[in-house]
Amino acid sequence: MQKKFFQKITSIALTCCLLSGMVLPGFASAASASKAAFTAVPSKTEVHPGDEVKVAVSVAPEGTIGAWEATVSYDNTKLEVVGDLEGAGITANPAYTENSVFATWSDTKPITETREIFTVTFRVKADAGLGDAGINMQAGYIYDEIAEELPAENVTSQTTPVTITEKPAEPVPVTGVSVSPESAEVFMGATTQLTAAVAPENADIKDVTWSSSDESIATVDASGLVTGIKAGNADITVTTKDGGKTAKAAITVKEDTVKDIVLKTAPTKLSYIEGEAFDPAGGVLTVTMEQGGTNDIPMTADMVKVDMNKVGEQDAAVSYGGKTLDAAFKVTIAKKEVTGIEVIQTPTGATYKGDAALNLEGGKIKVNYNNGTSDEKPMSDVAEVKGYDKNVVGAQEITITYGLKSTTFVANVLYKDTVTTEDGTEVSVMGTADSKLTGDVVLNVVKKDVPAAALAGVKKLYGDKSEITRYLDITLTDADGNAIHDTGKIKIAVKLTDAEIALAKEGRLVVAYVDENGVATQMETEGYNGDGYLYFFTDHLSSYALVQTEQVVNPPAEGGGTGGNNAATDGSGNSAIKNPVTGLYFSNDEVNGFMFLMIGGIILAISGAKVMQIKKKYR
Repeated sequence: MQKKFFQKITSIALTCCLLSGMVLPGFASAASASKAAFTAVPSKTEVHPGDEVKVAVSVAPEGTIGAWEATVSYDNTKLEVVGDLEGAGITANPAYTENSVFATWSDTKPITETREIFTVTFRVKADAGLGDAGINMQAGYIYDEIAEELPAENVTSQTTPVTITEKPAEPVPVTGVSVSPESAEVFMGATTQLTAAVAPENADIKDVTWSSSDESIATVDASGLVTGIKAGNADITVTTKDGGKTAKAAITVKEDTVKDIVLKTAPTKLSYIEGEAFDPAGGVLTVTMEQGGTNDIPMTADMVKVDMNKVGEQDAAVSYGGKTLDAAFKVTIAKKEVTGIEVIQTPTGATYKGDAALNLEGGKIKVNYNNGTSDEKPMSDVAEVKGYDKNVVGAQEITITYGLKSTTFVANVLYKDTVTTEDGTEVSVMGTADSKLTGDVVLNVVKKDVPAAALAGVKKLYGDKSEITRYLDITLTDADGNAIHDTGKIKIAVKLTDAEIALAKEGRLVVAYVDENGVATQMETEGYNGDGYLYFFTDHLSSYALVQTEQVVNPPAEGGGTGGNNAATDGSGNSAIKNPVTGLYFSNDEVNGFMFLMIGGIILAISGAKVMQIKKKYR
């Protein structure tokens, strides 16, 4: 009666809601084409007496659903409902009978995709019989969005069954373990048996492991059998797999005299390569003691005497307890050979045309051997170098050989030439990775008088107190005497006089290019490194001036000059700051002056802008 009541209420409410919320173009004469699939899925499919299980009811539409009613029945001799149905979309209050729950829903906004519509929770009764719990979901009247009832064949209901099984017995955990005897004495080479007792007796997992605090004194196997190795004391510990409970037995190994030793089995590995470590695995000695009887002792590396660096076949001696077997077994050692080499670091030193030998400084190789080892060696240790031609400028593939194995790397051979003029001026030209010097090149250097225009240009660049110490015309020509203009980036070295060295140490010696109009441009210059030369870079050759500056412009390089101080100074010892555009260094006083002028200019600019705004406002 109650269910019939809800069904009639549902029909009336459904019709009113749907028809009042929409304008229908007409009434269809045929039944609705929509479909609905209801499913009831439990949170678990196997339960025990006392368990709770939540059943989720969902609907999947094909088309639209404007209203639904659903009933979940169950076996009330096995289950009972816990709490209320949960579902935000339930229209009418759910009804409960002694063996079912019933809910309805309707809305002008139809269901168009799969949705969970409610859940119900059951508790398995303590005296519930085993087997199917009897949960079953059944859909009732279902309507689409225009209030047409879906035919029965368009509505399906599916329930995942829940089975009640006997509740398993509670596991019995391990609470402790004991070992007997708790202490024992054993002679060297003799054995004694330890026994573990796990509590309680009905514990589910009684597995244990054994360990020794010092296996050089006493060892123990998986069954608790202890073997004395040498005189001393050791604790044997038993540990339960379940719970990690432990117990210990104190073992005293007593001194005994070895009466005799016999090789029972030789080590598994008897063939080696020179330099390999000996592996005693598999070797066993049968040891007879004066007091402890006869026992098998695993061989250790310190028992075996063999020269692992001696190539060929040799007898290995084995000693234990003062007894020795001079020829216990034979070991064959093959010669250690190189199996391959590889370059792990190419040389860092520059190689120049005309050098007598390839510069291998900084180069490293990895050498691999047939015994599985490897080591690193400097490239200078190689036995043979091929492919290097000191007269060929550019990239060259170099082949190096070590231990009859070869590998290659690429070396970049750069240009280098040095001339000394009649007046003693020494200049060298050196290629870089970006230079274009090839073939036979002639370096021409002429020391010239300083033109007035050049001096004026230098003073304009570096200040009135700057001077030119030397003025050099540096050019390159090919074998036919033609000037070479496209040199790429090259490096020039000028040998300094004592006076120039003193200036270089102070960072007050630079190189400037001076054109035909006397315009001076500072060249990229290396800081003085203490070797007596000043180095600068250029991509064209012409007239260059070595310039003595008033302030520090070219600080000494790290480790060069006077103790390698590369901090810039203004010539009086005060620190200076480098102008990134001109390359010049300015003292702190000059920087402070510049900052004062800059800040003043900013203030004037802001003030001017404010005045213009005021004029504009009151214009």
